Amino acid sequence: MQPVSHFLRAAAEQAAVPGLTGAAGTAQAFALPRSVRGYRGSTWERAYPGREEQVRQVRAALRSLLGDCPVADDVVLAMSELAANAVRHSASGEHGGTFTARLWHVPGECVVGEIEDGGSIWDGDLEGSARDASGLLVVLSLASACGVAAAGGRRVVWFRIQCPADGRPARGQRADDR
Repeated sequence: MQPVSHFLRAAAEQAAVPGLTGAAGTAQAFALPRSVRGYRGSTWERAYPGREEQVRQVRAALRSLLGDCPVADDVVLAMSELAANAVRHSASGEHGGTFTARLWHVPGECVVGEIEDGGSIWDGDLEGSARDASGLLVVLSLASACGVAAAGGRRVVWFRIQCPADGRPARGQRADDR
């Protein structure tokens, strides 16, 4: 597997991703697992055509990649919601559009997922956009950290879900709650 987006590479090298916007709309450091030195874990990246049926392909790929990871169901759900949003609410869903799914899995530590879409007029306010029963609300409730970054007309929405030491999911434990 190859390194994922420049956001995750920068996080691994600098322990922060400058310019990412947190759920409240402010710049936020990207909280990394303790074992980031040496790129422990695995990364995955794949581009998809911007069509709704491709969301199913994202789910299938992630299920096989994550195997028996204790937070696999949560990660698949969060990535699925973000992929669907990319297709429905960004230029990714236009004729010839694409979106890219990326994953960084550090077993026993965390899973970081991101979807890069074709951009839109959305202001990137995760909490303000998360309505009852919306996909963003699901992502915010599952993630220990999340954010948005935009560059070159494209947008990346990312999240981090902790892998608990005892193997049980720590649902919705945010990085600042610990």
